[in-house]
Amino acid sequence: MPPTEFIIIWCVCAIAATVVAAMKGKDPWIWLIIGLILGVIALGITIVMKKEDPRMRTRTFATPWICPKCRHRNGFWNSVCPKCGTKRS
Repeated sequence: MPPTEFIIIWCVCAIAATVVAAMKGKDPWIWLIIGLILGVIALGITIVMKKEDPRMRTRTFATPWICPKCRHRNGFWNSVCPKCGTKRS
């Protein structure tokens, strides 16, 4: 197989891995880079990996939060709700 065909197949696998990863809730840019490095292997990994549940994503400290007691929307800098005094969980 000529090198140009190999490169085309490699890039198609990288793009396919990106599309599959995006459909499963993963970051497509990271999977594009992984796909360009690993090619067919990255496509296989994205096919067998589980779909990410958006409810299970870890919350970062910089994420605004809603108080469970009074439903007040708080900024990420608040560790205690200023409206009712409930601590951030």
